[in-house]
Amino acid sequence: MKNVKKIIFVLCILLFVNILDTCSAEEKKEQQKWGSFRGIEWGTNIKDISDDMTLIEDDGEGFKAYVRSSDILKIGSSTLNLIVYAFYKDSFYIVFIETVGYSNFTGLRDAIFSYYGKGNQENEFIDKWIWIKYNVFIELEYNEFSEKTEFIMFYIPISKIKDADDKEKAKGADKDF
Repeated sequence: MKNVKKIIFVLCILLFVNILDTCSAEEKKEQQKWGSFRGIEWGTNIKDISDDMTLIEDDGEGFKAYVRSSDILKIGSSTLNLIVYAFYKDSFYIVFIETVGYSNFTGLRDAIFSYYGKGNQENEFIDKWIWIKYNVFIELEYNEFSEKTEFIMFYIPISKIKDADDKEKAKGADKDF
């Protein structure tokens, strides 16, 4: 009888350890999903990206925006107008996507819901959803009048650095008044 109890105890421990490994594997997969966009991890230095990134904006104060000529302008059944990758002090922190037309909106929305889950929609009458997870903020919004969809993802730690830098720069603005 003692041996049976020991065997059951060992099996329970093995089962518990297996469940923990499965949960942690699923958690790691979820973190990886949120940790990058199209193979570029948040915080990656622009100099470490070997893709053909083309600079489209440089504010001279650390913010630079790029497009990739190799990007396929499609997510799910949605055709995209553009995908912009933004960097602050050479660290990747924003993705901005735009598309036009209701069918492109629904295609993008459905793909995003499938990949990230359904976000928080504060007003059921407004096509706007927000997600915040693993230091990543996501917003999807459709404007029914312009028929434009905007999808933005940003990495919160770098955004906080940029916000602090902007506040510091604003301190000197009092002489402008």
